[in-house]
Amino acid sequence: GVLSTLLVKFEDDSIDETEIISSIFSEGEEKVPYVQKVLTGTHVTPCAQDVLFENPLDLLVPSRVAQFKDEFRENLLVEANGLSSEILNFINDELNEATAIKEEDDSDSIEKK
Repeated sequence: GVLSTLLVKFEDDSIDETEIISSIFSEGEEKVPYVQKVLTGTHVTPCAQDVLFENPLDLLVPSRVAQFKDEFRENLLVEANGLSSEILNFINDELNEATAIKEEDDSDSIEKK
C-alpha cells in the first residue's frame, strides 16, 4: 500500500487545489496519509527548464560573461531545484520507511517458523 502522498503547494499559486485535496484525504473512514509542503514559486515552477545549459561555445565566452550566466542560471532554477530536492527527500523517506517495514515483516515471519 501507499505509505503517504506528497502534496506540494506553491506560495504564489492562485489556481492551487492542495487544500481541496488535503480535505478529501482527511475525510471518510479510510483517511489517506499525506505530507504537505509549501514551497516558493508559482503553478508553473515544475515546468522550469535549464535553457542555459553548458555547451562547447561557452569556451569562447569571456569569463566575466560566463560567471554572469552561471549566476543567472542558478537564480533561475532555484525554485525548480527546491522542488526537485523536496520530491527526492520525500521518496527517500518513503523508501526508508518501506524498507524498515519490510525488514520488520521478514523478521516476524522468521520468528514464527
